[in-house]
Amino acid sequence: MNFRPLALFTAVGIVVMANASPTEAFAQAATAQAPAVLKTGNEVLARYTQVTGGTENYKSIKSLLQEGELSIPAAGIQGTMTFKLSGDDKFVTVAEIPSAGMREASGILGETGWSDSPTTGTRLVEGKELDQLKGGLDMRQYYEPEAFYDEILLIEEPEEVDGDECYVVRMTRASGEVSYGYFSKESGLKVKSKTKAETPAGAMDIEAFFSDYKEFSGVLHATKMVQKLPNGMEIVITFTKIEPNVEFPEDTFDLPESVKKLVEKKKSKESEKKAE
Repeated sequence: MNFRPLALFTAVGIVVMANASPTEAFAQAATAQAPAVLKTGNEVLARYTQVTGGTENYKSIKSLLQEGELSIPAAGIQGTMTFKLSGDDKFVTVAEIPSAGMREASGILGETGWSDSPTTGTRLVEGKELDQLKGGLDMRQYYEPEAFYDEILLIEEPEEVDGDECYVVRMTRASGEVSYGYFSKESGLKVKSKTKAETPAGAMDIEAFFSDYKEFSGVLHATKMVQKLPNGMEIVITFTKIEPNVEFPEDTFDLPESVKKLVEKKKSKESEKKAE
Protein backbone atom coordinates (compact mmCIF):
# COMPACT_ATOMS: atom_id res chain seq x y z
CA MET A 1 0.00 0.00 0.00
CA ASN A 2 1.44 3.36 -1.03
CA PHE A 3 -0.35 6.50 0.04
CA ARG A 4 0.08 9.01 -2.74
CA PRO A 5 2.72 11.67 -1.90
CA LEU A 6 1.22 14.82 -0.46
CA ALA A 7 3.42 17.87 0.08
CA LEU A 8 6.46 16.34 1.82
CA PHE A 9 5.26 13.20 3.52
CA THR A 10 3.68 9.91 2.58
CA ALA A 11 2.95 6.48 4.01
CA VAL A 12 4.22 3.47 2.11
CA GLY A 13 4.17 -0.18 1.36
CA ILE A 14 1.90 -2.74 3.05
CA VAL A 15 2.14 -6.23 1.61
CA VAL A 16 0.09 -8.83 3.47
CA MET A 17 1.01 -12.51 3.06
CA ALA A 18 0.31 -15.71 5.00
CA ASN A 19 1.41 -19.34 5.37
CA ALA A 20 5.05 -18.65 4.45
CA SER A 21 7.89 -16.50 5.67
CA PRO A 22 7.32 -12.91 4.41
CA THR A 23 10.31 -12.93 2.08
CA GLU A 24 9.33 -16.30 0.59
CA ALA A 25 5.69 -15.29 0.29
CA PHE A 26 6.61 -12.07 -1.47
CA ALA A 27 8.80 -13.87 -3.99
CA GLN A 28 6.23 -16.62 -4.57
CA ALA A 29 3.39 -14.16 -5.10
CA ALA A 30 5.41 -12.01 -7.47
CA THR A 31 6.42 -15.01 -9.56
CA ALA A 32 3.05 -16.74 -9.52
CA GLN A 33 1.14 -13.63 -10.51
CA ALA A 34 3.47 -12.48 -13.31
CA PRO A 35 1.54 -12.75 -16.59
CA ALA A 36 3.40 -12.32 -19.88
CA VAL A 37 1.67 -9.08 -20.83
CA LEU A 38 -0.81 -6.77 -19.13
CA LYS A 39 -2.88 -4.80 -21.61
CA THR A 40 -4.81 -2.29 -19.50
CA GLY A 41 -4.24 -0.03 -16.54
CA ASN A 42 -7.00 -1.84 -14.66
CA GLU A 43 -5.11 -5.13 -15.06
CA VAL A 44 -1.92 -3.56 -13.69
CA LEU A 45 -3.73 -2.18 -10.64
CA ALA A 46 -5.59 -5.45 -10.11
CA ARG A 47 -2.31 -7.34 -10.10
CA TYR A 48 -0.85 -4.81 -7.66
CA THR A 49 -3.79 -5.36 -5.31
CA GLN A 50 -3.38 -9.12 -5.57
CA VAL A 51 0.38 -9.34 -4.95
CA THR A 52 0.16 -6.88 -2.06
CA GLY A 53 -2.39 -8.85 -0.10
CA GLY A 54 -5.71 -8.84 -1.91
CA THR A 55 -8.95 -6.93 -1.58
CA GLU A 56 -10.07 -8.39 1.76
CA ASN A 57 -6.75 -7.58 3.45
CA TYR A 58 -7.00 -3.97 2.33
CA LYS A 59 -10.58 -3.72 3.54
CA SER A 60 -9.50 -5.07 6.94
CA ILE A 61 -7.15 -2.12 7.58
CA LYS A 62 -9.16 0.34 9.69
CA SER A 63 -6.29 2.28 11.24
CA LEU A 64 -2.55 2.61 10.81
CA LEU A 65 0.46 3.77 12.81
CA GLN A 66 3.81 4.52 11.18
CA GLU A 67 6.92 5.85 12.87
CA GLY A 68 10.27 6.52 11.30
CA GLU A 69 13.19 8.75 10.54
CA LEU A 70 13.40 11.47 7.94
CA SER A 71 16.44 13.14 6.49
CA ILE A 72 17.43 15.71 3.89
CA PRO A 73 20.94 14.51 2.99
CA ALA A 74 21.95 17.61 1.01
CA ALA A 75 21.26 19.83 4.03
CA GLY A 76 22.56 17.43 6.68
CA ILE A 77 19.14 17.44 8.35
CA GLN A 78 17.79 14.51 10.35
CA GLY A 79 14.57 14.11 12.26
CA THR A 80 11.61 11.89 13.04
CA MET A 81 8.08 11.52 11.81
CA THR A 82 4.88 9.79 12.86
CA PHE A 83 1.73 9.10 10.87
CA LYS A 84 -1.57 8.07 12.43
CA LEU A 85 -4.66 7.19 10.44
CA SER A 86 -8.16 6.08 11.43
CA GLY A 87 -10.75 5.48 8.73
CA ASP A 88 -10.71 7.88 5.80
CA ASP A 89 -11.44 11.07 7.73
CA LYS A 90 -9.02 11.09 10.66
CA PHE A 91 -5.28 11.43 10.40
CA VAL A 92 -2.38 13.35 11.88
CA THR A 93 1.28 13.44 10.93
CA VAL A 94 4.11 15.11 12.82
CA ALA A 95 7.67 15.74 11.65
CA GLU A 96 10.30 16.99 14.07
CA ILE A 97 13.89 18.14 13.51
CA PRO A 98 15.37 18.58 17.00
CA SER A 99 18.66 20.14 15.84
CA ALA A 100 16.76 23.00 14.20
CA GLY A 101 14.01 23.19 16.81
CA MET A 102 11.45 22.59 14.06
CA ARG A 103 8.11 20.84 14.27
CA GLU A 104 5.56 20.49 11.49
CA ALA A 105 2.16 18.89 11.84
CA SER A 106 -0.92 18.43 9.71
CA GLY A 107 -4.12 16.47 9.92
CA ILE A 108 -7.75 15.91 9.09
CA LEU A 109 -10.74 15.57 11.37
CA GLY A 110 -13.94 15.03 9.44
CA GLU A 111 -14.20 17.86 6.90
CA THR A 112 -11.55 19.99 8.57
CA GLY A 113 -7.99 19.88 7.27
CA TRP A 114 -5.20 21.78 8.96
CA SER A 115 -1.47 22.42 8.95
CA ASP A 116 0.93 23.93 11.46
CA SER A 117 4.37 24.85 10.09
CA PRO A 118 7.10 27.37 10.97
CA THR A 119 7.04 28.57 7.36
CA THR A 120 3.29 29.03 6.86
CA GLY A 121 2.02 29.20 10.45
CA THR A 122 -1.22 27.57 11.54
CA ARG A 123 -3.78 27.42 8.74
CA LEU A 124 -6.80 25.55 7.48
CA VAL A 125 -6.25 23.29 4.48
CA GLU A 126 -9.01 23.89 1.95
CA GLY A 127 -10.00 23.54 -1.69
CA LYS A 128 -7.89 21.40 -4.00
CA GLU A 129 -5.27 20.85 -1.32
CA LEU A 130 -7.84 19.38 1.08
CA ASP A 131 -9.41 17.26 -1.66
CA GLN A 132 -6.01 15.81 -2.52
CA LEU A 133 -5.15 15.19 1.11
CA LYS A 134 -8.43 13.36 1.76
CA GLY A 135 -8.14 11.41 -1.48
CA GLY A 136 -4.74 10.12 -0.45
CA LEU A 137 -6.30 8.44 2.58
CA ASP A 138 -9.13 6.71 0.71
CA MET A 139 -8.47 2.95 0.81
CA ARG A 140 -10.63 2.36 -2.26
CA GLN A 141 -7.65 3.33 -4.42
CA TYR A 142 -6.15 -0.06 -3.46
CA TYR A 143 -9.09 -2.46 -3.43
CA GLU A 144 -11.59 -0.69 -5.75
CA PRO A 145 -9.56 1.62 -8.01
CA GLU A 146 -12.17 1.65 -10.77
CA ALA A 147 -14.53 3.39 -8.31
CA PHE A 148 -11.90 5.72 -6.87
CA TYR A 149 -10.49 6.92 -10.20
CA ASP A 150 -12.46 8.44 -13.03
CA GLU A 151 -9.98 7.13 -15.62
CA ILE A 152 -7.20 4.52 -15.51
CA LEU A 153 -4.95 4.49 -18.57
CA LEU A 154 -1.93 2.30 -19.31
CA ILE A 155 0.79 4.32 -21.03
CA GLU A 156 1.86 2.50 -24.19
CA GLU A 157 5.61 2.63 -23.61
CA PRO A 158 7.05 1.02 -20.44
CA GLU A 159 9.81 2.83 -18.53
CA GLU A 160 12.77 1.70 -16.47
CA VAL A 161 13.11 2.69 -12.82
CA ASP A 162 16.54 1.85 -11.42
CA GLY A 163 16.93 -0.90 -14.01
CA ASP A 164 13.47 -2.37 -13.36
CA GLU A 165 11.16 -2.30 -16.39
CA CYS A 166 7.81 -0.90 -15.33
CA TYR A 167 4.27 -0.50 -16.54
CA VAL A 168 3.24 3.17 -16.30
CA VAL A 169 -0.36 3.88 -15.34
CA ARG A 170 -1.99 7.30 -15.54
CA MET A 171 -4.76 7.70 -12.96
CA THR A 172 -7.25 10.57 -13.02
CA ARG A 173 -9.77 11.40 -10.32
CA ALA A 174 -13.11 13.10 -10.96
CA SER A 175 -11.61 16.30 -9.51
CA GLY A 176 -9.11 16.37 -12.37
CA GLU A 177 -6.15 15.35 -10.21
CA VAL A 178 -3.70 13.23 -12.20
CA SER A 179 -1.05 10.87 -10.82
CA TYR A 180 1.24 8.27 -12.34
CA GLY A 181 2.19 4.89 -10.90
CA TYR A 182 5.20 2.86 -12.03
CA PHE A 183 4.69 -0.86 -11.43
CA SER A 184 7.47 -3.43 -11.77
CA LYS A 185 6.72 -5.94 -14.52
CA GLU A 186 8.60 -8.56 -12.52
CA SER A 187 7.11 -8.15 -9.05
CA GLY A 188 3.91 -6.20 -9.66
CA LEU A 189 4.86 -3.71 -6.94
CA LYS A 190 4.70 0.04 -7.32
CA VAL A 191 8.30 1.30 -7.28
CA LYS A 192 7.66 4.93 -8.17
CA SER A 193 4.89 7.50 -8.24
CA LYS A 194 4.63 10.93 -9.77
CA THR A 195 2.06 13.54 -8.83
CA LYS A 196 1.42 17.26 -8.71
CA ALA A 197 0.95 18.10 -5.05
CA GLU A 198 -1.12 21.12 -4.05
CA THR A 199 0.76 23.37 -1.59
CA PRO A 200 0.34 26.93 -0.22
CA ALA A 201 2.99 28.02 -2.75
CA GLY A 202 1.12 26.41 -5.64
CA ALA A 203 1.25 23.04 -7.36
CA MET A 204 4.53 21.13 -7.01
CA ASP A 205 5.70 18.15 -9.05
CA ILE A 206 6.87 15.35 -6.74
CA GLU A 207 8.38 11.97 -7.52
CA ALA A 208 8.51 9.24 -4.87
CA PHE A 209 10.48 5.98 -4.95
CA PHE A 210 9.62 2.95 -2.80
CA SER A 211 12.03 0.21 -1.70
CA ASP A 212 13.44 -1.91 1.15
CA TYR A 213 10.55 -4.23 1.87
CA LYS A 214 10.71 -5.72 5.37
CA GLU A 215 8.50 -7.66 7.75
CA PHE A 216 6.45 -6.06 10.50
CA SER A 217 4.22 -8.48 12.42
CA GLY A 218 3.96 -10.86 9.48
CA VAL A 219 3.35 -8.05 6.99
CA LEU A 220 5.79 -6.79 4.37
CA HIS A 221 6.25 -3.04 4.02
CA ALA A 222 8.32 -0.80 1.80
CA THR A 223 10.23 0.83 4.63
CA LYS A 224 12.10 3.38 2.54
CA MET A 225 10.62 6.20 0.53
CA VAL A 226 12.59 8.91 -1.27
CA GLN A 227 10.78 12.03 -2.44
CA LYS A 228 12.44 14.12 -5.13
CA LEU A 229 11.37 17.76 -5.33
CA PRO A 230 11.59 20.08 -8.37
CA ASN A 231 14.61 21.90 -6.90
CA GLY A 232 16.58 18.64 -6.81
CA MET A 233 16.22 18.23 -3.04
CA GLU A 234 15.60 14.71 -1.75
CA ILE A 235 13.67 13.83 1.38
CA VAL A 236 14.30 10.32 2.66
CA ILE A 237 11.83 8.63 5.00
CA THR A 238 12.70 5.29 6.61
CA PHE A 239 9.97 3.62 8.63
CA THR A 240 11.06 1.74 11.75
CA LYS A 241 7.59 0.83 13.00
CA ILE A 242 4.43 0.06 11.06
CA GLU A 243 1.36 -1.28 12.81
CA PRO A 244 -2.14 -1.68 11.32
CA ASN A 245 -5.42 -1.61 13.25
CA VAL A 246 -4.14 0.30 16.26
CA GLU A 247 -6.60 1.48 18.89
CA PHE A 248 -5.64 5.13 19.32
CA PRO A 249 -6.59 7.19 22.40
CA GLU A 250 -9.81 9.18 21.87
CA ASP A 251 -8.02 12.54 21.72
CA THR A 252 -5.41 11.46 19.14
CA PHE A 253 -7.05 13.34 16.28
CA ASP A 254 -8.45 16.30 18.22
CA LEU A 255 -7.86 19.67 16.57
CA PRO A 256 -5.12 21.77 18.20
CA GLU A 257 -6.42 24.85 20.03
CA SER A 258 -4.90 27.16 17.40
CA VAL A 259 -6.81 25.29 14.68
CA LYS A 260 -10.05 25.38 16.66
CA LYS A 261 -9.76 29.19 16.76
CA LEU A 262 -9.41 29.31 12.98
CA VAL A 263 -12.45 27.07 12.58
CA GLU A 264 -14.53 29.33 14.83
CA LYS A 265 -13.30 32.41 12.97
CA LYS A 266 -14.30 30.84 9.66
CA LYS A 267 -17.75 29.92 10.99
CA SER A 268 -18.21 33.46 12.30
CA LYS A 269 -17.37 34.96 8.91
CA GLU A 270 -19.74 32.57 7.15
CA SER A 271 -22.52 33.50 9.59
CA GLU A 272 -21.93 37.20 8.94
CA LYS A 273 -22.19 36.68 5.19
CA LYS A 274 -25.45 34.80 5.54
CA ALA A 275 -26.84 37.61 7.70
CA GLU A 276 -26.07 40.26 5.07
